[in-house]
Amino acid sequence: MGLFKFTYRFYYLYRCIMETDKQLKLLHISDHHLLGNKQDKFAGIVPEDYFIQILQDAQKASREHEFAGIICSGDIVHDLEHNEAQLAQAYQIFTQHVQAYFPETPLYLCPGNHDHLELFKQLTFSQPFALVADKQVLPVVLNNYWHLLLVDSKKPERVGGSITSEQTQFIQNYLSQHPQVNVALVMHHNPLLANCAWLDSHRFRGIEEFWHAVAPWKNLRAIFHGHIHQDFMATYEQVQVLSVPATSVQFKPQEQVFTLDPIAPGYRIITLEPTGFTHQLKRLEQSLSYTKIKGY
Repeated sequence: MGLFKFTYRFYYLYRCIMETDKQLKLLHISDHHLLGNKQDKFAGIVPEDYFIQILQDAQKASREHEFAGIICSGDIVHDLEHNEAQLAQAYQIFTQHVQAYFPETPLYLCPGNHDHLELFKQLTFSQPFALVADKQVLPVVLNNYWHLLLVDSKKPERVGGSITSEQTQFIQNYLSQHPQVNVALVMHHNPLLANCAWLDSHRFRGIEEFWHAVAPWKNLRAIFHGHIHQDFMATYEQVQVLSVPATSVQFKPQEQVFTLDPIAPGYRIITLEPTGFTHQLKRLEQSLSYTKIKGY
């Protein structure tokens, strides 16, 4: 049953979202930390308010260049009290807003460490979507030049990520079987150190073996991720690694201890071309004002 479900979803997406255009634009958003009760706040802010503002701003940007898809790289909800009913409401808020602002744009989703896996797996949308879970890797064909591999990097009960040997082997095999195609991975956790000591203390299990296996493949072009709530760009061999700011609270870069950053939430527009990609970071105009918290 699991194999049939995987295959059906893959070909359904292939049929629905296959593009012939040589240039594709993707919207990357992450770390929404939505709460089921709007009276609740995360570090003094209402995450839903900023999520809506991000979607509104991105919708305006899409009038100039329509998005071929939206990458959502995890932590959709904030499991503050582990109240399943409240988390289910938060997922419903996410679904309603995404469908309202981008009713026809395909969605590509990975779980984060704050996501409730069973509720995450039950997500459904009116538009085409691909959702990975259960430590799998899910391929999505965008066009003749670019494929995405959605990777579940969540490890239950841990803040840090993990990637299994089976996932790494799947990615390696996929790269070897598609040598003429540009491949980008999408995951929640950062596969490189963020130079932020408190974040880097959360070890990503299996990541050394992952890099050893996949770095030699020149068709692996990018990894898009979230988790660190800040803009981050680095290169490992030929692979460009980019995080996106959260749509909620921001973490201050290069800090030894947990530190919030008043800089505004943001998102990234990724433009895929046959020979590579470019990207543009966009932020809201207003800065954030927090109440003091010791961690998240």
